[in-house]
Amino acid sequence: MNKIRKIYYDEEDENKESTENQLFNIKLFYYKVLDEQWRPQTREFPSLTLVNTYLYLYGGRGNEIFNQLCVLDFQTWQWTNIQNIPQLSEGRYGHTANTFIN
Repeated sequence: MNKIRKIYYDEEDENKESTENQLFNIKLFYYKVLDEQWRPQTREFPSLTLVNTYLYLYGGRGNEIFNQLCVLDFQTWQWTNIQNIPQLSEGRYGHTANTFIN
């Protein structure tokens, strides 16, 4: 463990608290998600739209300009690739997407 010589929390504070010769025990927690499920390719400049517990990802630029529409379900943490949508014939990146109620 490391000893901290002096740390002042606020230069203006009259009751400056020194941490001289105090020991700090810091706990670090991490986890790694191991899954073999399908997920979209890495890309830049897609649009992301949140609707309830679903995150919609459309387009973006990577090895190509994507015209994919993918959905992440936050309850199951599974991605789904939505296919066969005729309106998505052309790829896009650097665009915006919004939700609209009919």
